[in-house]
This record gives sequence, structure tokens and C-alpha cells, in this order.
Amino acid sequence: MSSHRPTKRTVAATFGIALAAALAVRGQAYAQQPGQLAVLFMRVLSYDRALKSRAGAELTVAVVYRSGDAGSEAVGSAVAAKLDEIRRRGAALGLPMRVVSMAYGDASSFDSKLVSEKASAVYVCPGLDDHIGQISAVTRKRSVLSVTATEEYVQGGLAVGLMPRSSKSMVVVNLPAAKAEGADLDSALLSIARVMR
Repeated sequence: MSSHRPTKRTVAATFGIALAAALAVRGQAYAQQPGQLAVLFMRVLSYDRALKSRAGAELTVAVVYRSGDAGSEAVGSAVAAKLDEIRRRGAALGLPMRVVSMAYGDASSFDSKLVSEKASAVYVCPGLDDHIGQISAVTRKRSVLSVTATEEYVQGGLAVGLMPRSSKSMVVVNLPAAKAEGADLDSALLSIARVMR
């Protein structure tokens, strides 16, 4: 009997091609890359076996940026625009999808926004270095999977990182953080990621 579960080779090829397209082009400004990172963000979500149970009838993804930081705002705008493009194509991961942008102010307001918007996953933009501990505390409390392209943020407690490297790119998974956020990441993804235990 054939299986429809993605194999390690299939997942590696999918991420390898997409990451190369998104990240490996040298000399490309960072602010131009998040559109492609949004695609990878959605692919990561597709390997979270608990996503649909957390999301319910509708998948809400949030993009969190730092207001007043031009770089963070540019990344947030680009990621949100690409996610909205994905949304307009139809149901994402078998669910209707909403995209919301959130300017980070403090932990309390962030918590309130995640609850009111019923977010199931969040993309964390650069520029929030001083707030990662607070952000991760809230995502764990509210069972919201966090994804970023800043490696220090994964080391600081976020769940998944999409990381550029000189010759190739990689997925980094902070496994305790992902579990604390209520995610159940498929072993096919974990097998090609650098996993922090």
C-alpha cells in the first residue's frame, strides 16, 4: 500500500529548492526576501499535525513587527502581503485563512491581540530583540506556533527559524519551544532540520 506521508527526501527537496530561491541569492536586500519566507512559513505550518485542532474552522496567521522600526515594518509588510496573496488563492492547508498584522507594544497588548484575533501561528519580524522572551511567553500561553528568520530569536525561545547560510539554508527547530506552543511537528520536517533539544 502506498503512503501519502511526505518522505524525508521529498521534504528535503521541497525545502531545499524553496529555501534556495528565497535566501541564497547573494546581494539581495533582506527586505526583499520575506515574500518568499512567507511561502516557507506556510510549508512549516503544513507539518504541524496539531494546527487544525488549534485553529478550528479558520486559520488565522499573525505577522508581528516593531512599530517605528523601518526595517521591521518593511519585513512585516512584505510577509503580510505574500500571506494575503496565498489567502486569495483559496483555502490554506484545508482551512479558510485570515492574515493580521500586529505592531508589538507590550506583552499584555500582544496577548490580547492574539486572543481576539484567534491566531494559531505567528511570523515574528526582526527588530524585536528586546521582546523575544515576552513574545515566547505569550505564544506558549496561547498555543500559537512562532516562526522567524532570525536565529537569535529561536535561541531566545521561538519555535522555528528559516536560516540563510553561505552555501545552503536550513530550518532550525527549538523543539521544547514548539511543544510548549502546542505544535506537533512531523518527523519528516524534524529529520531535515537542525533540532535544538
